[in-house]
Amino acid sequence: MSESAEPPRASPGDAPLVSVIVIGYNQQDLAPLAVESVLAQMHRRLECIFVDDGSQDATFERVDALARADTRLRAFRKENDGPPSARNFGAARASPEATFIAFLDGDDLYRPQYLDAAIRYLNAHPQAGAVIPFYDYIDAAGAPLPNQRRGYRWVPSVLGLPRALRDSEPNTPFVTFYCGTGAIAMPVIRSTVYRETEGWDTSLMSDDDCDLLCQLTLVSEVHYLPERLTAYRIHGQQITATMASPSGRARGGKSAVQEKWNARRDLDRKASRIVERACMYFRQIHLPLRSLRVSGRALLEFLHAPSWKRLEWFGELLRRFLRDFIYYKVFFWRSTRRYVETRFHEARGADAQEAGPSARS
Repeated sequence: MSESAEPPRASPGDAPLVSVIVIGYNQQDLAPLAVESVLAQMHRRLECIFVDDGSQDATFERVDALARADTRLRAFRKENDGPPSARNFGAARASPEATFIAFLDGDDLYRPQYLDAAIRYLNAHPQAGAVIPFYDYIDAAGAPLPNQRRGYRWVPSVLGLPRALRDSEPNTPFVTFYCGTGAIAMPVIRSTVYRETEGWDTSLMSDDDCDLLCQLTLVSEVHYLPERLTAYRIHGQQITATMASPSGRARGGKSAVQEKWNARRDLDRKASRIVERACMYFRQIHLPLRSLRVSGRALLEFLHAPSWKRLEWFGELLRRFLRDFIYYKVFFWRSTRRYVETRFHEARGADAQEAGPSARS
């Protein structure tokens, strides 16, 4: 890799072992870069487990060549079944001695200091079971993209109105990830905490990171590192596998994650109340106000470059805001998770309303 950051330094012999799971599908030019970004970490006591999810190009062969040169890397190949299945496959092969487990997609990158910073933070904050990093957006060639927007972590505040958590507020609650905000599939997790979860949901072909982070918040705290410690690549093929799994159970988007949690009846009383409140907040406040917030950006775009299409989009967003706000406020009893269908939300495909990784902002 061509990184200008501080070169790797050796970790002490008693440094904790970290298992990093990297997955890839048809990424022969990108997956080796992701793996190299792991092997170049300042924290040297690690194992990297690469899982090729049934690629039809030379992805596996190129990573396997790296494995022959570095004993810390092991490469596996499996039949294509989607990103969650590949992550579970890799996690099952992590060393039992690993204190931490981390994840990375084959088109993204770690900065050299990421694992070192994450482990130092977790060692200093025993209440945190996992950390998630901030990131740079990069293009297909790895160059930073201009005009980057921060992935906000929204929570309810005064009168239930949304507010973004500050960098000085690292603990990120269930409701943030339930709303599909603030999540990224590059967490570093204590192995003991990860084993308390159900792992990556193989029925979700996207936003499975939201689901795992929701799980983690119910067994420990999930903290946010504000430094730009990773790189999220924006390119033409964002998903690492086909959207249809062999089982036919493929689905995705934040609405699928929400409906999964809404339908759960095996939660204890405390967890059930957390999910119920998150559901009511999302439907009654976050969802309609998101349309209002996006309409502000649409209005600015129209004023900057007037066109009928931009005006029509601005009007549509206002209509959605009024429709959702009136519906969920007048029929507030339908906003509990006992009412399974989100109706307007699912019908219009609101997951694609905003820009950013998996529409999270």
